[in-house]
Amino acid sequence: MRALTVLLLLYVHIGIILSSELPRVPIGLGDLNSTLLWGTYRPSVYFGTKTRDPTPLITGIMWVSHTPDPLSSTKIRHTCEESDKLGRYGWLQHDGKNYGVQEIIDRHNNLNLTTIFVKKDQNWSARITGFPDNKVIQSYPISLMFYIGGEDDQVNLHFGKKPSKKGLSSEKIYLHGNTAHIGHFTTVIQDSTVWSPTHPEPPMKSKHLKDLEKTHFIGSRVPSNKVWTVKDSVSKILSANAFQIYSEYISNKNGQEEEEVGIPVLFPTLPNTMDESPNLVVFQKVLEPPFEIEINFITHDADKKSHLTSEEIEQISEEISGTQLTTLINTYRSQFETRFEDTFGLGKKGYSTQMIKFAMASMSNLIGGIGFWFGDSLVKSTEKGLKEAKYTHSSQRALMSAVPSRPFFPRGFLWDEGFHQLIVNLWDSELSMEIVAYWFNTMDHNGWIQREQILGDEARSKVPTEFQVQNPIFANPPTILFPIASMLKRYKEQNGEPKVSSKDSGVIEYEDHSQDSILPSKTHTSITSTTRNTVSPHFSAFLEGIYPRLEANFKWFNKTQKGKIPFTFRWRGRTENHTLTSGLDDYPRGLPPSDSELHVDLLSWMATYSELMGAIATHLNKDATPYQALFNKLQKSLEENHWSPSTSSYCDVGLWPPQNTSTQLLCHDGYISLFPFLLGVLPKDSPHLVSILQLIKDPQKLWSEYGLRSLSMLSPFFGKDENYWRGPIWMNINYLTLRALKTNCKGTPHEGECNNIYKDLRERLVNNLFKVYKDTGYLWEQYHPLNGSGQRSHPFTGWSALVLLIMSEIY
Repeated sequence: MRALTVLLLLYVHIGIILSSELPRVPIGLGDLNSTLLWGTYRPSVYFGTKTRDPTPLITGIMWVSHTPDPLSSTKIRHTCEESDKLGRYGWLQHDGKNYGVQEIIDRHNNLNLTTIFVKKDQNWSARITGFPDNKVIQSYPISLMFYIGGEDDQVNLHFGKKPSKKGLSSEKIYLHGNTAHIGHFTTVIQDSTVWSPTHPEPPMKSKHLKDLEKTHFIGSRVPSNKVWTVKDSVSKILSANAFQIYSEYISNKNGQEEEEVGIPVLFPTLPNTMDESPNLVVFQKVLEPPFEIEINFITHDADKKSHLTSEEIEQISEEISGTQLTTLINTYRSQFETRFEDTFGLGKKGYSTQMIKFAMASMSNLIGGIGFWFGDSLVKSTEKGLKEAKYTHSSQRALMSAVPSRPFFPRGFLWDEGFHQLIVNLWDSELSMEIVAYWFNTMDHNGWIQREQILGDEARSKVPTEFQVQNPIFANPPTILFPIASMLKRYKEQNGEPKVSSKDSGVIEYEDHSQDSILPSKTHTSITSTTRNTVSPHFSAFLEGIYPRLEANFKWFNKTQKGKIPFTFRWRGRTENHTLTSGLDDYPRGLPPSDSELHVDLLSWMATYSELMGAIATHLNKDATPYQALFNKLQKSLEENHWSPSTSSYCDVGLWPPQNTSTQLLCHDGYISLFPFLLGVLPKDSPHLVSILQLIKDPQKLWSEYGLRSLSMLSPFFGKDENYWRGPIWMNINYLTLRALKTNCKGTPHEGECNNIYKDLRERLVNNLFKVYKDTGYLWEQYHPLNGSGQRSHPFTGWSALVLLIMSEIY
């Protein structure tokens, strides 16, 4: 009764906060509003930039190969698509703010593209380099297109003088414009000063075929919310021009059959027209590989002037192009590599150059995939099925977030983002705090955060209709707590707060690995983590700002996800074959679904939430007693309601056929069974640790040559139906397992056994991910439970990038 009173007081305490509007978490601490104004915030396209602005200015590139196939002009590369079947693409280096290098291997078009993004003050440059991927086989000419468009209704793009309808022939092309947020700006497009461009020879004379040595363009006035559809309009224009050229060619052959005359390579181009006050301009260069172009974006207001003179524009352009751009790139590259080693210490551990590059790419494609969105989402007001419930458009909101997969999941996922930020917060705590703040600012007045952030038409275009509508009583694992806990721990250490146990010592032990295999050696180096991963001095202000929303979200979970028994929990949104809200979509649960279910993973999440809330309250000199009391009650509930003596495992509670009239313990050995151990809810002196370790290392169940399977091989559900979380190996849960083995066993009689399992599992995971990456060019969403091959979405440098933390042993 006393504990129930404590919990009731906790609800009342948080409810007072919810009675008025929640204060927003401050965004842009320090100089971040300026530093993060521009970025590669368009993860769904192969290369693009964007302002962090509700009505952003956006840029991007597209390319298409000119082959004898008359339909080739429709096969434009723009958005990241698995159907493009690129050999490889992704950021090799990216610091999240000022610098990034990406490699794109388009084997179908025999093209290797490198995109480099560099910022200097409020100006930036992009260098696009292309050369044949395979010099032995034929390489076709490429149309490389660059566009710039504004979603601000006041945007007006224009040339300094009226352009020719025959195209642009100058070495440098200047496009001017202005937006409410940026002010006046100039974009400069120029050929490389290192490589002289070469252009293909037209195969024929045609009134529809333009001079291929010129740069062609089109300026359009489009609805501000449709700028992102640029590929569709360009594709139609090029297809129409290709048809004109082809039709004229055939008519000039005096009726000969197509097979007799052959099909020439067509070179459709943009029409060189400008609408009045265009807000979208596309440029096209037809080039023979190798080629290189540079794009400068120059902000006039950076020098507090409404306009720069042409001489000033030229001076700034020279500072961020040509040899000076090369120098700037080399400086950023050196700084990145030094910082990467200082942060993760892989060189000190003896990893090979090849493996360090793999680790850099894993982190960089995660950070380079950070996006910014502004828009509304679709929200329904009941828990009825998607087809039955009506939905409304939410108020517009902003989000900055990493994404799980640029081609398949190019939007924010709450369940994934906490794992992403485990990496980002170590690399750049200010950037991570900014992203976490954005996530909490999407919260509604009840304390609910949408598990998928599908903001605006562009984001919705990549999501099947049945998954677009979000339900305000559907939860997702609160992994967003992970980076907060990580930064709080390090912030305490760097500010001299006492360390209470070896688990919190802040010292990470590095083992030397001189080969690609990560077999342990005898060389050890200890480095204090706080000297490498310093937390921003703004962290306490960040905690103060986010605390009311943490309280609100915590109360929302306790209110909407509670079970029928006190101190138990149930995921809402169950269907017969899925619990999407749990994050473990098709993992076996009760049949049929019922409101009497109790879910052991959700109880574990809520215990972790309680523990962290207590730690934050203590740090902010607030009352932590209710959270500490609740954590203790949840530990007790775990044993009373979820432990199965007959199977020696932690289990859900629910119905099961044929006796589905009363609940029972439902024990499906797999990831769910591990959650009390993974999240540190299991007491260190628990007698159940033995059973958990046996489950982990049993090769008939979870243990494999390539990592831990999601479901026991002995389960009748193993590999069945959708087979998403019914066997495949997932890196996020394997990372949590390694963390638990490394930290939650210390001081127990099983510490030695845990260390042995840890070393073996860590080696298998890293070796397999590196091997698959070398073979395929990608990190994958999941890995096959029997042969370790990559499966489903790729590149998946969301939580699969946790391989970096596993290599560096940072937990």
